[in-house]
Amino acid sequence: MVIRHTPASGPIRAHAVGGSRWAVRLAAAALAGPPVAIAWYFAWIAIDGPHAVDDNWRGVVIGLVMLAAFLLAIAAFVLAVAARRDPGRPRSLWLAFSALPMLLAFVILGERFWWE
Repeated sequence: MVIRHTPASGPIRAHAVGGSRWAVRLAAAALAGPPVAIAWYFAWIAIDGPHAVDDNWRGVVIGLVMLAAFLLAIAAFVLAVAARRDPGRPRSLWLAFSALPMLLAFVILGERFWWE
């Protein structure tokens, strides 16, 4: 039995446009993670006052939001690399390529200068 693949039936070529759209959507969701975590932090400070940071579960929630943002950014980057070969990719694919470095810069600079 001989299996013949046409150029349009490969996994990258057949779903490259959908993959690039998913990459941009995942990158947008990843970049929404830090503002959501910061908003929750300030809401907890407004509700409970200065003792809001004493609860461990609040720190765990913020950490999980940031972990989810990093995982989404990594998935967006991988999808963007796979969809880069498609000539019909959207112009907003740059967002998928830049989400991971932006999150890394935010965490590294934040840890170094702001959250000490």
